[in-house]
Amino acid sequence: MSFSLDRLQYFASVVECGSFTEAAQSLGVAKNVVSHQVAALEKELSATLLLRTTRNVTPTKEGAQFYQKISDLLREAAQAAADLNQNYQAPTGVLRITAPVHFGTRVVVPSIKDYLQRYPHMKVDLSLADHISDLITDNFDLSIRVGWPKDSSNIMRKIADVRRFPVATPALSQPLDHPRALTKLPAISFALSEKRVEHTFSRADETATVALTPVLRTDTTEAMQAAVLNGIGVAIMSDFQVADDLKAGRLQRLLPDWSLANSGIYAQYPPSKYRVAKSVCFVDTMRDYYKRTFNTDPTLS
Repeated sequence: MSFSLDRLQYFASVVECGSFTEAAQSLGVAKNVVSHQVAALEKELSATLLLRTTRNVTPTKEGAQFYQKISDLLREAAQAAADLNQNYQAPTGVLRITAPVHFGTRVVVPSIKDYLQRYPHMKVDLSLADHISDLITDNFDLSIRVGWPKDSSNIMRKIADVRRFPVATPALSQPLDHPRALTKLPAISFALSEKRVEHTFSRADETATVALTPVLRTDTTEAMQAAVLNGIGVAIMSDFQVADDLKAGRLQRLLPDWSLANSGIYAQYPPSKYRVAKSVCFVDTMRDYYKRTFNTDPTLS
């Protein structure tokens, strides 16, 4: 046998208020709704729960016993609903995040610092891996991805644009008047499966597509950055990857008058009609950090 929680609440309110009229007022419904729901509950139970007189309403012996048993249940249900609502109104609990290794170290970790300063009662679990995790199976609240969005059943929200440009050490750098000149330099590529990598540059109304044949291909951004810093060749890198190296003069940007299409930083949430506050607040915090740290950096313009 199953019961409507509303019917239990209507019955409990009548017992607590001592009348159908006051119970209806406390619940914000019409009196006949309360009367109908209590009568339906009595029919389901095949028991008389209330004694009705012209002056008041009192529980029967069975009704009083039933009220005692359901009152704790109703309080727990109300508290559970309040706790759940709180999760969608303000950050609570533990936030579980997955992100790529390099980006996680460079951007997510300092964003977590800002997040914990804003919400000191929060805790964060961070898993860094370059493979894409399943949010549901692996029990993550949030996945941070860099690049171009792919079809996904998850909810996706763009956090920021990522600027990309060719960089090299000062020893390799030379004035280049056109992207085609990149083909004369040794190249490093973040792709093991492609022997030639094409990049399309633009300047005003002009575009140029060049195909680079890398002398080194690697599957991690850390190795790619290390290879560039060691002078192995030129590479197309993202702003967050080389910001410190450009400031320190360890790397130089090539073709500053030309631009490549931006990639992006995306937050992925598990499929749901509603977004949990702890995830939304972290995404907002990371957007602020990225904008403050990279989008206003003159060395990256």
